[in-house]
Amino acid sequence: MLPRERHNILGRAPAPTPLVSARDVSKYFMLHETLLARYLAGAKDRTVKAVDGVSLDVYPGETLSLVGESGCGKSTLGRTIVGLYEPTSGHVMFDGRPISGPEAMPRASLRRQAQIIFQNPYSSLNPRHTVRQILGVALAARGVPAREREAETIALLRRVGLSADHIDRYPHQFSGGQRQRIGVARALAMHPRFVVADEPLSSLDVSVQAQIINLLQGLQEELGLAYLFITHDLRVVYHISHRVAVMYLGQVVEVAPTDELFENPLHPYTQALLSAIPSIERHRRRQRIMLDGTVPTPIDPPQGCRFHPRCPRRTDRCEVEAPEFRQVSGIAVAGARAAAEVGTGAGTAREAETRTEAGTMPQGHFVRCHLAFA
Repeated sequence: MLPRERHNILGRAPAPTPLVSARDVSKYFMLHETLLARYLAGAKDRTVKAVDGVSLDVYPGETLSLVGESGCGKSTLGRTIVGLYEPTSGHVMFDGRPISGPEAMPRASLRRQAQIIFQNPYSSLNPRHTVRQILGVALAARGVPAREREAETIALLRRVGLSADHIDRYPHQFSGGQRQRIGVARALAMHPRFVVADEPLSSLDVSVQAQIINLLQGLQEELGLAYLFITHDLRVVYHISHRVAVMYLGQVVEVAPTDELFENPLHPYTQALLSAIPSIERHRRRQRIMLDGTVPTPIDPPQGCRFHPRCPRRTDRCEVEAPEFRQVSGIAVAGARAAAEVGTGAGTAREAETRTEAGTMPQGHFVRCHLAFA
């Protein structure tokens, strides 16, 4: 499988507005102690800061990959962006309209345009329903008349590489890859413009993973879908992504175009992640960076930079001052537009800050680290 061509997104002028825009989004969960623990042990309710102040944009036709360790908040962010969770603070805009709050777009309209492919194909499908019933629910929600649903269902199955013979089978009669294809078909049944793919490859073997990746890429080219692709596999990220966002302990610590991130990672955590990618080519191997300790708890994140307890390059400043999420250089966008912007003087740091304050983040290289600006 060869890396996808990325110039079709990065080499053109960005869309006037992002399709999906998250600004300072936080999602907290309360852990309520029992009455016995409160009275006998003096325990208090605790807050899990699963997502804490994340800002992201996803443009039409783009694949933005979200990577990070287990428990860092990737799935929670994805579910918040599609409206399955209500954000504790901040806001998410879809096509310029808020998805929550008093002026939120209708929930039915959001469901038609934004869908999610769940991580586990074994638990995300109702075991008591056939494929006809599973896809029929989505088609009914889209307003497809009952007499037309069978034909639509068969067309969806063929689009994802299944046949009409599968329409009356139950989930337990399929392999893992086939179940994931049914999950993809269920998302496509709503004719969405944006899909969150929440680790859709994690429970599949390598050969089936390649089939699902090719399927998702083909559907993106055919239908113009935008993806937020959540995964642990950085090799897959390199092959399918236009941009990559790296998450650590509830915060996005680095965002950059894929080629730039892999060639010039700036955050120490990103450098450690990329150093763990195995390669049979000697010139592509990186010196392995071993991180000390474990990921701190999101109930009580460290003061200052959240990565500093494990960072091999930490300074005294990192322990007391939380770094801002800033653009590394004055180039507002990457890829084929970079040279033109340097030549014209466009995209200064202040201009980038102004665009961000106005609600649209440029497609540049952003990092949350004091060391990148030392």
